[in-house]
Amino acid sequence: MDIIKSGNHYYYLHAPNVRVSDEDCKRCHISNKGVTPRCKSQAVTDIIESIALQEIELAHIINVEGEKIQRGIALATNIDELISLDSTVNQTLTNVIKIQMLLHFKLEEIRGQT
Repeated sequence: MDIIKSGNHYYYLHAPNVRVSDEDCKRCHISNKGVTPRCKSQAVTDIIESIALQEIELAHIINVEGEKIQRGIALATNIDELISLDSTVNQTLTNVIKIQMLLHFKLEEIRGQT
């Protein structure tokens, strides 16, 4: 989600379930491109909330991978099954780390704009 400044208005691309506070920011219009004028503070708040929600989902994925390891250890009949399990969990956690890095970069970008 990006913040774009045009004149005295700030715009950001819509994300699902983003709440709008009419007290802080008045919505001028919604174009067919999904961009709405917003005040900068509300746009930043929405982006930070989006990052936090994504981090929560990543925490759930990490928890499921831990449960997968526990179940795999209990059910494995040979070392090859454990090695295969390790490989799949390793790939999933690598992808989670990549996503967390992107979220970190997004947060740093917001910090630089405020």
